[in-house]
Amino acid sequence: MSSTKTTYKDTLSLIAEILSFSNSTTQLRHKLESEPINWDKFVELSSSQLVLTTCYCRLKEKQLLDLIPNDLVLYLEELTSINRNRNLTLIDEIKAITQAFDVHNINYVLLKGAAILIGHQLKDLGERMVGDVDILVSSEHISEAYQLIKDLGYNQSKGFNYDVTNFRHLPRQFTDDKMAVIELHSSILDLKFKHLIDEDLIFNTKIKHQDGIIPSAYAMNIINVMGLQINSKGYQYKHWFLRNLYDSLVLKLDQQTDLLNDYKNNTYFIDYLSKYHAVFKCLPLTVSNRKLSRHIRYYDFKFRQFWLHQIIYKTSYIFYSIYDRITLFLNNSSYRSHVLKRYISTSKV
Repeated sequence: MSSTKTTYKDTLSLIAEILSFSNSTTQLRHKLESEPINWDKFVELSSSQLVLTTCYCRLKEKQLLDLIPNDLVLYLEELTSINRNRNLTLIDEIKAITQAFDVHNINYVLLKGAAILIGHQLKDLGERMVGDVDILVSSEHISEAYQLIKDLGYNQSKGFNYDVTNFRHLPRQFTDDKMAVIELHSSILDLKFKHLIDEDLIFNTKIKHQDGIIPSAYAMNIINVMGLQINSKGYQYKHWFLRNLYDSLVLKLDQQTDLLNDYKNNTYFIDYLSKYHAVFKCLPLTVSNRKLSRHIRYYDFKFRQFWLHQIIYKTSYIFYSIYDRITLFLNNSSYRSHVLKRYISTSKV
């Protein structure tokens, strides 16, 4: 593969052009033919952002694989095939869960990657990498749903080493002989941010597909946005994740005029739209909002000076991690006991 020196912004721009549904394939072909591409950097960044298989599928759809190094094409083809088979297995396992929920009249909605798979949003099932299977369950049914998952064979669980109150999901459920790791959500966001998403609206506008129930397009988009901004701390650390941004392309965020109007003054949403436009150059709003324009310039600068972003991100991460742990230690007696027990056991060694 090429070892051509290139910047972070160069690589990010290339990935964005590959993923985009609106840019010129002719221009992209010209770029791949005429400009030196550092394919090692391409693989490194797209892998870290969980869009490597997505890039392969988009390049294949645009009929541009002939411009990619042959060894890379073979690698991406194999990786995408593995991911496609994994997703097919996940779909079968999700079907078993939703069928059990339907039999027992559980009020649920599939979220995120699971909803995209079941909602047939993808042309190629190998395109999207899916982690946990996230399911929102109404509060009156969540205990029964948890037991049903156990009855289906997901008899192992992993939660916290201390008591947690008001967390958005129950301990993850899994088993060695199944692919899926299940997260049953009582809420999409933690209690502090719960007001940012109308969960009654999600349940009231849910859509039933043959293999499960998913949110409406409006709901899927806001779940995707706030999932990155709040749960993954995208707003706090001012970082971006291409898988979420690409999901917005797939979910046609630019066509959700009601959503864009409802959240046009929301700080977290404005920040997300700024990342979305800075990467894909497809802002779905007229840039008349000064705050939005300022944020776009801010992310353009961070892309150009990625080394500075890394310093700021790492410094912020250390600060907030220490702050959050101190706050948790002071406010959660179970966590204090857990820390003190570990300290005492370590001291005895």
